[in-house]
Amino acid sequence: MEFGISKKPIRYIEFIDEKNRTYRTLTTKFDLTDLQIMETYRNRWIIELFFKWIKQHLKLTKIWSTKPKGIWNQMFLALVAFGLSLMVKLETKSQKTL
Repeated sequence: MEFGISKKPIRYIEFIDEKNRTYRTLTTKFDLTDLQIMETYRNRWIIELFFKWIKQHLKLTKIWSTKPKGIWNQMFLALVAFGLSLMVKLETKSQKTL
């Protein structure tokens, strides 16, 4: 197996968010503006945080289907169950965890 330096041209992008944090990235995308690439990475991070939240809160320890529709259905039902549990907790002012 040979590892070498890519001959593809790369593009350096730097942007500052609303909290004055600087982000730098390299990309091979030349068909998008700097703002579009920044929004893509921002949205990607939000998606990563969403999946982290799902893993921490929904307890999907066993997947009942390997088909995409089955997985989406299981996630949807787990979200509904979490929401209902949260509503009951808030209505009863319970201190117990979900």
